Amino acid sequence: MAEINKPERKYVLSLELGADSIDDIYNELNHIIYTLQTHPNEERHIASGGYHSGFDLKLRHNEGQTHDNYIDQLNQYIKDKKL
Repeated sequence: MAEINKPERKYVLSLELGADSIDDIYNELNHIIYTLQTHPNEERHIASGGYHSGFDLKLRHNEGQTHDNYIDQLNQYIKDKKL
């Protein structure tokens, strides 16, 4: 049986973040939010490492994807998975 691809929304963010403390996680998340807000709608891959924390972030933009299209794809995905 062929692999069924899970539908994706217009923007997909993958993040792996490691830190020495929860405060370091908060700081990195705030940095990520600032970066995304100041450069919206850009696909990117950011790898960052520091003394207390580091992360690997991938942001993809699925051009042309809409909410309605995503819902249709999701419903079909769920239906196909039940077979």
